[in-house]
Amino acid sequence: MSARIAARKIRLDMPRPDIHFPLKDAALRDDVHILGSLVGDVLRDQGGEELFALVEGDRQTAIGRRSGDSEDSAQLPLRTRNRNAHEAQDLVRAFSTWFQMVNMAEKVHRIRRRRQYLSNDGSPQPGGIE
Repeated sequence: MSARIAARKIRLDMPRPDIHFPLKDAALRDDVHILGSLVGDVLRDQGGEELFALVEGDRQTAIGRRSGDSEDSAQLPLRTRNRNAHEAQDLVRAFSTWFQMVNMAEKVHRIRRRRQYLSNDGSPQPGGIE
């Protein structure tokens, strides 16, 4: 892992001031963090440190690009261009697995929030089907 990515990883593990989560979504944020860590552990176990570093590097660069970092905007296409088929397949699987975990966490969170509404006063959740 490059020093730049390692330094950024430490910074991103702390709360990001540019992203605000309502208190009602704190459990979702925690679930996504835990599941993301588990996906990282599986990547290291099944694919090795090299695959993990590749995925983490692409992930960090994409986050930087989305945040408007011009260096990351230039780096992302360079990082992903000319990857061999096996490497590209592993990356697609890694990111697909992560997104599946996020989707599962969101489903669980919707159930959790619905149960909270129902247990409070029995009224349906606003915007839901009564």
